[in-house]
Amino acid sequence: MQVIADFKVDHKAEQDEMLDTAVEAALAYALIDGRVGVLVTRHDFSHFTVALSPHGTAPDFVDSRGLGSLGGFEAAMHCLKLDRG
Repeated sequence: MQVIADFKVDHKAEQDEMLDTAVEAALAYALIDGRVGVLVTRHDFSHFTVALSPHGTAPDFVDSRGLGSLGGFEAAMHCLKLDRG
């Protein structure tokens, strides 16, 4: 798995900006490669990792705390998945 970004944030606005930037970069590579997907992992409230995953081509989301959904970000990524077909 190739990590695109691993970061901690202090504010929601910063979280959204960092995730948008990292996921956009990862999706650009994944769309060109065609064999990898994008994996977003939420380690805790403020710590995220965005990586390329060899396990599928659709965006995937993991909350390593076992707390489920990533909220609005997950919904936005679901739209990206639908756009990709």
